[in-house]
Amino acid sequence: MLAVWLTSLLKTRPHWKGGINIFVLFIGILALIDQIPADSDKSGNLSASSRFLAERKFVQTIENSLPAGSMVYQYPYSQYLSDNKYYGWGAFAHMRAYLHSSNLHWSNGGSKNSPVDNWHMGLTDKTLDDILPVLQASGFRGVLFDLWVLKPDEFSELRKLLEGKYNLSFIVDDSAKMAFSYIESPGYTIEYSNEMRPHQLVIQDVRKINFELLPNNISRLKLAEAINSSSDVDNLSINLKEHDGVVLEDTFIGAFFETRLEKADLLGELDCSVSFNSENQPQIRIAVKNHSNKTWKLNVGKYPLSIGYHILDSQKSVLQWDNGFRVKDEAWVPENETRFLLVDLNELPDKETWPHNGYVAFELVQDGNMWFNANPKSADCQLALEEL
Repeated sequence: MLAVWLTSLLKTRPHWKGGINIFVLFIGILALIDQIPADSDKSGNLSASSRFLAERKFVQTIENSLPAGSMVYQYPYSQYLSDNKYYGWGAFAHMRAYLHSSNLHWSNGGSKNSPVDNWHMGLTDKTLDDILPVLQASGFRGVLFDLWVLKPDEFSELRKLLEGKYNLSFIVDDSAKMAFSYIESPGYTIEYSNEMRPHQLVIQDVRKINFELLPNNISRLKLAEAINSSSDVDNLSINLKEHDGVVLEDTFIGAFFETRLEKADLLGELDCSVSFNSENQPQIRIAVKNHSNKTWKLNVGKYPLSIGYHILDSQKSVLQWDNGFRVKDEAWVPENETRFLLVDLNELPDKETWPHNGYVAFELVQDGNMWFNANPKSADCQLALEEL
């Protein structure tokens, strides 16, 4: 309505044009100010301009220390069109890194449901301990941590993990509320197609490959076989179609169980131990050992393999056989290899009904068929409830 009135006024009083232009500019400035959220600067004692400059200096320090075109993973990952426990809906916080660099590739910003975005979203339900080997194998050169959303205790635990287990170095800037850890090449790289399907594994330095720190979806035995069969291991490109099962993905249908296994094929073993997370809460570490001649992927297929538990009394008689709980992880467990899972104790239902002096026994199961202990060559793992 205001625009119609001003247009009409210009027609009847053209000599007012200069004043009307000033009036329109004034209204536009007021509208712009009105659209700025009252809480747009949540930085406490740090002004928005100081924070911007600190972030720019930090990101440019990273950029100057890495080769041009390097990939950097932003943790925690957030898709701006999806809800996120750190950022919520519609967050553009990760775009800050793009503002301050010109020759680095950042992990955030892919179109929703694109192959790249789906690849990243597939990592979000995993721990950084599981994510880091995948980043190393995929050619990432570092991880940028957003300390505006990571709690100090959480970041401290992540830093302890990466410095201790992976020997990574860190730089931290309290003014920018950012931290960065450098990722060294693991001696090989997985190359992906445009659809983010792994199609080639390239060996750069076989001496640097740590078989204990490979991603869970790489078969240690099959990779070793492919390397040992080559006469030139330092210039080796492994075609993953020709070497089936070296790198496992969802197109590796053999790991999905669409039929019931015979009792003789139920060949697996579990080992359990108790550890504590960053909040000093107990969690259960389960080593899953696949003694069969078939690769597993847990919790997929018509008759999925999974892990449930039983509650036993002090004499190890069964008090509760199965309450339907299953460990949710869709982990790959290649044949004759071991993978490790973490179970938060708070995920286990009915804990208040457990006897103090009993046991919890975790066991592999093929749902719709039978539990693995039907085969005496398989083994469950048991923990005293008083330890939990």
